[in-house]
Amino acid sequence: MLTRYPSGIMVERARAQPIWIPTESIAAIRMERGVAGKVVAGIGILAIRWRLPSGTEIDVGFRADNRDEYQEWLEEPV
Repeated sequence: MLTRYPSGIMVERARAQPIWIPTESIAAIRMERGVAGKVVAGIGILAIRWRLPSGTEIDVGFRADNRDEYQEWLEEPV
């Protein structure tokens, strides 16, 4: 589950620790066909590129049950 706050994005995962992505670390939010070797039909993954404290940029991808929700994420400024 993704929740956006003014100070960042909280990523809550089943059976795993949550991930906090600070707003200042977010480089881009976009739609993708796949990430990390996982591909879905059409443009089905919301990808967030963000910088770790080391400066390394990584992508994390999410697939929503309702892809109409992606538009809200894409419209908000990074």
